[in-house]
Amino acid sequence: MAKRPQPAPGAIYECDRLAHPLFLAIRLYANRLEVDMGTTYLHRYKKTEAYKVSDLQGVTIKKRTVTWKYSALRSLPLEFKKAEDAQEFYNAVNSL
Repeated sequence: MAKRPQPAPGAIYECDRLAHPLFLAIRLYANRLEVDMGTTYLHRYKKTEAYKVSDLQGVTIKKRTVTWKYSALRSLPLEFKKAEDAQEFYNAVNSL
């Protein structure tokens, strides 16, 4: 099992209240979005995926789901437990 690395300081937004069980936490920095992924069994840390902000084509919000579009055919839907968290993340992305 992989050990969770220490996140870099200076995150604009951090949240670990995500509805999807495979997404453990997200962190938004000025140049990237980091998503901590978990395993399907016991929900332990597996890996961290990073998405560049320069590849970002758009962000949409619908209630508790924020969709991070980073290609013409690819997107990353992030479903939060609360609509307030989704709105806060959306505002943080728009402030970049």
